[in-house]
Amino acid sequence: MKKLWILTLIALALISCKPEEETPYLSVESTQVTLSSFQGVEMVSVSTNREYTATSSQPWCTATPAGNLLKVAVNENVAIQERTATVTLSAKDVANVLINVKQAGTAPVFTIDPALKTQQFGSDGESSLLKVDTNIPFT
Repeated sequence: MKKLWILTLIALALISCKPEEETPYLSVESTQVTLSSFQGVEMVSVSTNREYTATSSQPWCTATPAGNLLKVAVNENVAIQERTATVTLSAKDVANVLINVKQAGTAPVFTIDPALKTQQFGSDGESSLLKVDTNIPFT
């Protein structure tokens, strides 16, 4: 009878013991991503033991989880100003991870139609229209 009681206690102890859960974690190799003004992609290494989601603060920047990699993609920046976005990674039971995305502006452009580069005017106060292509304001 004593053996049966001991075996019952052992069985109850084994049944009631749960394996310890691993502490959740979420981190990235780099919290800064810098890209040129052209359309481009940067892969960021992610370390986690949870499923995670990624959202971007700007529509020109997208973030797509792919296992232990995060694909950060940007559209071409046609403005001369640099622009920034924040990608937020989220997972259950861990703090959010923020990645700052910086994209360079394009080089300033100011071109005049080559056929119209040389204009000659008389003394009568003439005017002419020039075709100008630019991405910067001018007067």
